Amino acid sequence: MTWNPGTETITVAEVLDLYPHLGVPHFQRGLVWGNDSVAALLESLFYDTPCGSFVLWDSGDNQNNGVPMAGGRPGGIRYLIIDGQQRIRSLRQVFQNEGASDVEDTGQ
Repeated sequence: MTWNPGTETITVAEVLDLYPHLGVPHFQRGLVWGNDSVAALLESLFYDTPCGSFVLWDSGDNQNNGVPMAGGRPGGIRYLIIDGQQRIRSLRQVFQNEGASDVEDTGQ
């Protein structure tokens, strides 16, 4: 993982590198963005305009407070996504050709 939490900006490559270390807190909703929202995000990236921020949380017990993203390392959640889940998941879906359902089913 190459991302430095103290930086103000993060590249798409850094987001994708960070992805296996992310989880979704139990209180977050699932993916709700449609194609229009994903297209607007990609347009923002293309024109290098601001496209929002990410708020990541280290709860101290990430494994019990969240669900890992698909492809994540077992027991490897380093951060829970508080804000930016739709953008992060959409980037993964577009740039790594992943399906829309990328949160592992834990039966909860």
